[in-house]
Amino acid sequence: MKSAIKRCTWGPPQSLWRVTSFLVFALMFGMNSASFAADLHVAACTPALEDNTISALPPLAPSLTETGGTIDNLLAHLPEGSKDEPQPQQAIMGDGHITGTVTDTAGNPLVGINVAAYRQDGSNWVWINANSTDSAGNYDIGDLNAGTYRLRFRDNSGTYAVEYYNDAPDIDNTATDIAVTTGMTTSGIDAQLVLAAHITGTVTDTAGNPLMGIEVAAYRWNGTNWFWLNLVLTDASGNYDVGGLNTGTYRVRFRDPSGTYATEYYDNAPDIISGTNLDLTAGTTTPNVNAQLGYAGNITGTVTDTAGNPLMGINVAAYHQDGSNWVWINANSTDSAGNYDIGDLNAGTYRLRFRDNSGTYAVEYYNDVPNIDSGTDITVTLGTPTTGIDAQLVLAAHITGTVTDTAGNPLMGIEVSAYRWNGTNWVWLNFVSTDADGNYDVGGLNTGTYRVRFRDPSGTYAIEYYDNAPDIFSGTNIDLTAGTTTPDINAQLGYAGNITGTVTDSAGNPLAGISVLVFRWNGTKWEWATSGITDAAGNYDVGDLNTGTYRVGFKDFSWRYALEYYDDVLDFNHATDIAVTLGTPTTGINAQLALAGNLSGTVTDSAGNPLAKIHVWAYRWNGSKWFPLNLGITDAAGYYDIKILAPGTYRIRFIDPSETYGYEYYDDVLDINSGTDIPVTAENTTPNINAQLESCGITAKEDVIIDFGSPYGIWMWNATWVKLHPLSPESMVTGDIDGSGQDDVIIDLGALYGIWARINNTTWVQLDTRSPESMVTGDIDGSGQDDVIIDFGSDGIWLWMNNSVLLQL
Repeated sequence: MKSAIKRCTWGPPQSLWRVTSFLVFALMFGMNSASFAADLHVAACTPALEDNTISALPPLAPSLTETGGTIDNLLAHLPEGSKDEPQPQQAIMGDGHITGTVTDTAGNPLVGINVAAYRQDGSNWVWINANSTDSAGNYDIGDLNAGTYRLRFRDNSGTYAVEYYNDAPDIDNTATDIAVTTGMTTSGIDAQLVLAAHITGTVTDTAGNPLMGIEVAAYRWNGTNWFWLNLVLTDASGNYDVGGLNTGTYRVRFRDPSGTYATEYYDNAPDIISGTNLDLTAGTTTPNVNAQLGYAGNITGTVTDTAGNPLMGINVAAYHQDGSNWVWINANSTDSAGNYDIGDLNAGTYRLRFRDNSGTYAVEYYNDVPNIDSGTDITVTLGTPTTGIDAQLVLAAHITGTVTDTAGNPLMGIEVSAYRWNGTNWVWLNFVSTDADGNYDVGGLNTGTYRVRFRDPSGTYAIEYYDNAPDIFSGTNIDLTAGTTTPDINAQLGYAGNITGTVTDSAGNPLAGISVLVFRWNGTKWEWATSGITDAAGNYDVGDLNTGTYRVGFKDFSWRYALEYYDDVLDFNHATDIAVTLGTPTTGINAQLALAGNLSGTVTDSAGNPLAKIHVWAYRWNGSKWFPLNLGITDAAGYYDIKILAPGTYRIRFIDPSETYGYEYYDDVLDINSGTDIPVTAENTTPNINAQLESCGITAKEDVIIDFGSPYGIWMWNATWVKLHPLSPESMVTGDIDGSGQDDVIIDLGALYGIWARINNTTWVQLDTRSPESMVTGDIDGSGQDDVIIDFGSDGIWLWMNNSVLLQL
């Protein structure tokens, strides 16, 4: 049996690929062509082979494991419980300033314009500080650290259009960077504001009665996403006027904060994706953007104690499943009669959590279960209340004790967290802080087995788990029964280890606001430990460290200075180990950061048409190989700009994730060793690193990975059959997690064996002992290596980054 499959041959080294059931059907039954699931990596096209002969297949019926997925608003879709655990935050004010004048287009000064400074933190622009213009239109924003900023000018009255410096409609794609130096003023950052566009209309119920207090929000298309821009409330007649808008394309959302009426988008759409465009011009009004809102879905019920007495102030939260995660949607609290009503719900299936924030009663999920995974589904229909979702809460179990230092002195403000065993993982459930006498009482706990963590948020004392254990896996079980207290769960904390140092520029000037990233070797892999930030003198002190081996990275989120790792290397694998001992500071872990340079260019097809969303990777020689350092993505005009590159020599690869076009290296070659060297210098952009990509047409992949089920296991087809593993997996994904250019297979072998990776089709490596709910791959940090995003269910979302570090998201 033969199957002729047209394909692009992928450049060396060849990759392992995911396979759809349609492809397996083609392989098994000789279809003439096949459709493929897109992967994250593509390679160069060569002339297609017309006849791909399949001479033999094993006599097995495939039980295909389908893999895949995308990362969309990951932080907005955290699983239930993951947002509750406290996270430390740090902020340091500097002494730089930005000043300027704001006028209208005739040059008249504008008073009361809000001018806000934003600084980049990872992929987001974060608000730092703001001020308003005076009667002369002047403003002065102070308390700024050295770094790169962008400015927003906003008229809160809505008369003038919002804009970003320099005359840009959005912060991400078109705004201009503004450099701030310690102790200096960056002046002349002026703006001329145009009269705003407006959207007006009326909101009523389905009977035509006006609705007051409805939120009307305008979203502007920025080339890649719908970006929230402004919001107003309807008046007593249901009328609204959204001003402050610039020229552009918009969509409008109508939302009732009370939850009585269902959210919709103009014109009568359930979500923004299916909404209707509104094309606006500055200085004009678009009228009659009206809406009629129908009643929302809602869930109601009553919460009592076991004697039937109503409980007031119980928080009742609704969760909706998004893939394998339960995501918080809305919540309300019970009134004096114990009744609650959670509104603003779309049609669908939900689960409910009942939580007493005082800790007197135990947390439970509907219907009378201790965790969300074993909860009962609740169906919601628009316009029809789902009633009778009641709960009887039992008195909580409590854990009490005292935390002291090794001399017996009480420690105040120590975080004490309780983790409950759910059958597969330890799940964070509640935490409190110790009082002035070192005492604590963790309530709100149900019957079950727990372990307790003690953590000093200041980092002075080392984390430990009861009873005197360094991690949760070696902690002592505490068996609780609802309505009882388990006392004397005490801890004596010793001083933590810490790492200190100073970060400067190449001239020795201190750098404030540099993030210090600390990773710890856990015996098998590097995992994220903690982080800190430099002060105005460039000093940092990262505490809360146990005895062990660490590595440290230094990152400037303003993108002015290049990323490096201690001691003066650009990639993590060549970083220097740092030994930490409890109670003893590890000092002198200093860094001098080099000013970064940029690379830019344009990517087109062979006819000269610009190509958007092409991934452009910058590679640097590390003494033994070219390793990927950073990524740029082309915009609608085909333009890209790769930032924060340390001065040196680079080579560039162009990849189309959609697989419409083949890859190439600059300048028009198919392997990196034949590529052209590109110099990058500090504070300069090396321009015109351009590429023309050839179309691949219909493509197929070199390797097919198939789960044939028990007892046959996992096989790979590439002209011959190769058995990868005798076990049948729970799930599989692929990605180049070691940065070699060859895809690896990441396999969940179930609860007994955990997650394993087949690296370069030669080596098996265990990534974790747990079995996940789901996995996807993608290059999260722009290193050129794929990372694995893992959902461990109630244990949260984790990230296996750069094939070396496991981080909890």
